[in-house]
Amino acid sequence: MKFLNGLLIIAVFAFVTACGGGAKTENTEGDTTSTAETKKDGESTEVNKEDETKKEDQNAPKVLLVAQKWGYDVAASVGMLPEEDQKKISEEQKKAMQGMSMEFKADGTYEMALNGETKEKGTWTMSEDGKTITTKEEGKDKEVIANLKEMTAEKMVIEMKDGEKTETFVMVKFVAPVTEEVKTEGNKEETKKEEVKTEEKN
Repeated sequence: MKFLNGLLIIAVFAFVTACGGGAKTENTEGDTTSTAETKKDGESTEVNKEDETKKEDQNAPKVLLVAQKWGYDVAASVGMLPEEDQKKISEEQKKAMQGMSMEFKADGTYEMALNGETKEKGTWTMSEDGKTITTKEEGKDKEVIANLKEMTAEKMVIEMKDGEKTETFVMVKFVAPVTEEVKTEGNKEETKKEEVKTEEKN
């Protein structure tokens, strides 16, 4: 299974428009009141439009893409492979997938890392419709295009071509796996705390 070299995002933009107005009356005082109410309604409408725009911005493809580092949902990704291919994925490969992260930066660059060590750098662009991400690895001419089948702030489902095959990956917010070394250090700290508590009691 190759490293992930690109992401495509499909996003739905909601455009909300509203209008308001006041009715004219023969009563001058009524006209004044109606106009005032219309102004208030207009202000309210503008505020609502601003709120909707902010929500749209927060869910825009580029915003979601650069908001965090992305990593594999290993179980889900492997589960989408044909059964015969699933059997070929070793436990070591699964561990490697857990340590892989992809970070797309707002300046148009990206970094791919394995267990915190950068393995690949390059540039990325997104299509105007937000449906394709094209990446180009540093020092190489070949561009890679990926498609996204699902996109939320918590999950991306990505589809990529690998020769004649189509591979689908599930990406989630990256969380660095806990290594055995870290676990050992944590156990040592817990042991020290227990020893201190015992000494204090004595």
